[in-house]
Amino acid sequence: MKEKIKIQKGFIQIPLLIIIIVSVVIVSGVGYGTIEYRRISKTLRESGQLTKEEKYNEAVHQLELIQNRWLIKNLSIKKQEISNKIKENENLLEDKLKYNQGLDELNQENWQKAIDLLSKISDTSFYYQKTQTKIEEAKRKIAEKELVEKRAEVELIKTKDEEIKKETGNVRLNFIENLSLNTPIELIKEKLGAPYRIYKVKNGKLLMYDLDGFTLKVGTKDDEAIESLSYLLYDKNKKISIISSDANPSLILGKNTFGDYKFYCSKITLENSSKDIRLYCDCYFGNPGNYWYYRIGNFNDYFPSSSDYQEDKNGLIDNKYFQNIKINFVSIARDEENLTIIWYGDFI
Repeated sequence: MKEKIKIQKGFIQIPLLIIIIVSVVIVSGVGYGTIEYRRISKTLRESGQLTKEEKYNEAVHQLELIQNRWLIKNLSIKKQEISNKIKENENLLEDKLKYNQGLDELNQENWQKAIDLLSKISDTSFYYQKTQTKIEEAKRKIAEKELVEKRAEVELIKTKDEEIKKETGNVRLNFIENLSLNTPIELIKEKLGAPYRIYKVKNGKLLMYDLDGFTLKVGTKDDEAIESLSYLLYDKNKKISIISSDANPSLILGKNTFGDYKFYCSKITLENSSKDIRLYCDCYFGNPGNYWYYRIGNFNDYFPSSSDYQEDKNGLIDNKYFQNIKINFVSIARDEENLTIIWYGDFI
């Protein structure tokens, strides 16, 4: 009986021992698993902080290290989360590289290259909003550059136009200053083009040319010969030489005054209306048998009051009252009756 009891006690102790061993193993495994889980969680937190600090390479390195932990490798705990985070950091790293390359192109003023690089960043990326700001900045820079280039192009065209205009103007002025009553009408049309206005008058017609700073009026009876030439200088910064300064007397509009011709026209006529005021006198220059008549005057450039002068019994005014007034118009003709005047209607 005693032996039987001993055998039974031994039988009881063996299972108990097995239970104890299994319990220890389980407890140890659970304890180790808990420690591993905590380590993995800590690593995930640390990698998340590295991601926030844009240290994506370091974050990926830490995440790849914990992938080989037995808890993840054998039990797949947090395996998908870790894979997602690795992919997220790799994408962020790629976007960061594109963003920084785009910034480098911006700093080098390669605006379009910067836009091309930054446009590759997805709208789900952490860098998307930053990217859009930089793209808008690059677009503004491109627009500013195009505007500057356009302005420079316009200025260049303007400068060339001015040069052409100046050159053409000088050619025209040289031609006009050498005009005479002997110049063929056809040559005038060839050099100056079509007149902007034609007046029909009793003895023929007047051809009107509006040139740079002055007006030219050409009188003709038959469209072949010139009967009269009339000039009005309205740009006070310019001068037109009608009779060379080497001659005596000379006649330069914008320079000579009434006083320069006191021996040729001692009396001056004043005519005015609601729109016009003219001071002028008639004289003639040349050689015996070849005189040309000149009507020299001032049109709408001087407005005297009645206290500035005295008229004689014929309504004429002595030259001395206007001797300092500049001449700005002249009419030239072979016959006195063909002399013309400048009036307001010439500019309407």
